[in-house]
Amino acid sequence: MNIHRQTAELGYYLVEEYWGQGVMSGAIRQLCGTIFQTTDILRIYAEPFSYNAGSRRALEKAGFRYEGLMKNNAVKNGKVVDMALYSLTRSLEPYPVRRLAPEEIPAALELCWRVFQEFEAPEYSPEGVAAFRASLDDRERTRRLDFYGAFDAEKLVGVLCMRAPRQIGGFFVDAAYHRRGIGRRLFEAMRQDYETQVFTVNSSPYAVEAYRRLGFVPTDTEQLTGGLRYTPMRFEEREKV
Repeated sequence: MNIHRQTAELGYYLVEEYWGQGVMSGAIRQLCGTIFQTTDILRIYAEPFSYNAGSRRALEKAGFRYEGLMKNNAVKNGKVVDMALYSLTRSLEPYPVRRLAPEEIPAALELCWRVFQEFEAPEYSPEGVAAFRASLDDRERTRRLDFYGAFDAEKLVGVLCMRAPRQIGGFFVDAAYHRRGIGRRLFEAMRQDYETQVFTVNSSPYAVEAYRRLGFVPTDTEQLTGGLRYTPMRFEEREKV
């Protein structure tokens, strides 16, 4: 019996004139989604040359994770080269989480706005609501954020975004999906990308208790800036004894 029959290798090529336009990452994401939906494949892997930054970035934008460097793994044009190992695995649990690609950010911002209006806007003045809307429309601010999304099949149902160095800049879950552990899934997936496990957030009044359940503690009393009410909070992983 072939013990690797549910593993597949991915290969791809793109003519140079289309590089840097998101064409390949979009194609990879669509193909892998189809494979997971229509076959029993559990893991898709790719092995780009380690020096091919564009190829590696296409995989990362499509949700692949870097697993390690394979030294002296190929000979190209008589030269021994290293290769990077990436993989994308089928989630065996509901609501898988992955990094969002740039073209998915508008949908993420729309989800943030929809949830904010329903649960958080009632706690703010008109000035605060306008300030939050302006933050979503600020393209320069958005460009500096890293977005994580939780999905129900193809539907985006939760969003967490991070700004440097380790500040949560937004954390929203679709109202129909509350109390299903999606927020914790987003938080734990994000943590995997950071070596230093210290995070901060300016929590809205509505979200303070949710952050407490994740392990955050207030570092100051509630503040008011530009109409936005928030409580500074901090998470720090404690050493296990």
